[in-house]
Amino acid sequence: MYDLAAAGTVRATSAALYERFDYSVDQFSDEVYEQALAGRPFVQGTGADLRATPVPAAATRSAVSAEPDLNLDDNYRSTQITATNKADLIALASDITSAAPGDTVTARIGVKNRGPAWVASLGAGASVATLDVRIPEGTTVTGKPGACYETGTNRYTCRTPILLWEKARSTFDFTLRVDRLVEGGAKGSVATLNYDPELRISAFDPRLANNTAEFTVTGS
Repeated sequence: MYDLAAAGTVRATSAALYERFDYSVDQFSDEVYEQALAGRPFVQGTGADLRATPVPAAATRSAVSAEPDLNLDDNYRSTQITATNKADLIALASDITSAAPGDTVTARIGVKNRGPAWVASLGAGASVATLDVRIPEGTTVTGKPGACYETGTNRYTCRTPILLWEKARSTFDFTLRVDRLVEGGAKGSVATLNYDPELRISAFDPRLANNTAEFTVTGS
């Protein structure tokens, strides 16, 4: 049994929010080293080197037995870290103008993370945001993203990935056939839903007023 001397601390950046710190100890080999890098360049840390020193109670037994570690499953640990931080999600939707009956148009809706934190559900794997989409009157959906499913007449639910970087956005394109124009314009909308118990938006987003947006389909 060994102890790591000068283990140091973990520093959180300004983008930290829901984090997971994974660490493991393995017998060194070129293969293990490449797996640890996972294709990323090696960056030398600024802290002191980690030194594995025998724990006194186990030092004698370690000296007697030089057998390799037969159980590698207990060499790994993971811990959840929640930073004191916030992220501002905003709903996105763009108006469709100059449409005519029979036209096929694209409605792009989505959500943007204005930060400062990135948001991720690293443990449960829940979507960062679940969107409630209302399709404008007088149009028919002829194509939808795979992450969206129909929940009612002219109504869809869309789920973002489990990670949304700070300043990043997740968008969904709906293909609509314009069957008829509505006087004054037909309105659609998108709004984030706050019911997912694994990742409630209100827990990290203090500005829910901008989590809803409308878009309009109008003729020329």
